[in-house]
Amino acid sequence: MERNVGDGFFEITCVHRDDIKADMNLPDKLISKITDDMMAEIADKMADDYCNQLFHDSLRIITRNILKNKGIIQ
Repeated sequence: MERNVGDGFFEITCVHRDDIKADMNLPDKLISKITDDMMAEIADKMADDYCNQLFHDSLRIITRNILKNKGIIQ
């Protein structure tokens, strides 16, 4: 999957109705009622939540591990 979205930005993730179905164990009948506008709202709120709670800690930990594995830092 291409993650480079241009100008030095790289996509992290996305959300799909199947994710909601699996996570919440909802039947297709209910999943089909989730509109694209609702999905956009869910995605926006998830992005805000992620950025406010996990992004910077995860960025430091994951980047440090990759740089160590590549021998760039010790």
